[in-house]
Amino acid sequence: MMKHSKIFKLGFIATILVGAYIGYRAFLNYNPQFAYEWITGNKIPEGVTAVSHGSLSNDNLFHSGHCWEFSHSEVGLLNLLKQIGAKREYENYENVTSAHP
Repeated sequence: MMKHSKIFKLGFIATILVGAYIGYRAFLNYNPQFAYEWITGNKIPEGVTAVSHGSLSNDNLFHSGHCWEFSHSEVGLLNLLKQIGAKREYENYENVTSAHP
């Protein structure tokens, strides 16, 4: 009788953990503004709004890639790009095209 109660307790705990994980992921997907700030640790600049959040587990659930869709003004987008350290790649475009005819 004791073995059955231990198995039941382990199953119950596993169910709670899986449910909490699913709830956490759903919360982040339905609150993209919060998700961006929570995951990246950066505030979204004024003039930018996170519209949607998506993620993909790419390494046996241990590493996730995240993506956001933003609604923004031009100034807000430039502030966001500066904040995340994005660099302009088109400056090197001439070198890339000359190397690959």
